[in-house]
Amino acid sequence: MNIQVKSGEPTTTATDVLVCLDFEKEKTLGKHIKALDRTLDGQFTALFKSGEFQGKPNQTTLVHMNGKVSAKRILLVGVGSREDLTLERLRQAMGTAVKRVRQVKAK
Repeated sequence: MNIQVKSGEPTTTATDVLVCLDFEKEKTLGKHIKALDRTLDGQFTALFKSGEFQGKPNQTTLVHMNGKVSAKRILLVGVGSREDLTLERLRQAMGTAVKRVRQVKAK
């Protein structure tokens, strides 16, 4: 598995799995997730509204893109509330992301 940390436009990043972190109890989607949501006709808004993804610490949801964006799949990983974010919580979230990416045998 080749892990790369990049900053850029999420809708045009070609990868097996694009990891996006998001906070719990936010009233709006994060900037990168919002860009993906526009491209995907509200798919992430629906995930949040249904409660399927809430942004709780280390919660994950894997979404297959089926060619709608350059990434094959997007992994949402929760980091809890913005006020409680620490380097340790961020480290745990990234560990959760790596574990989930390995489970799906991403390259």
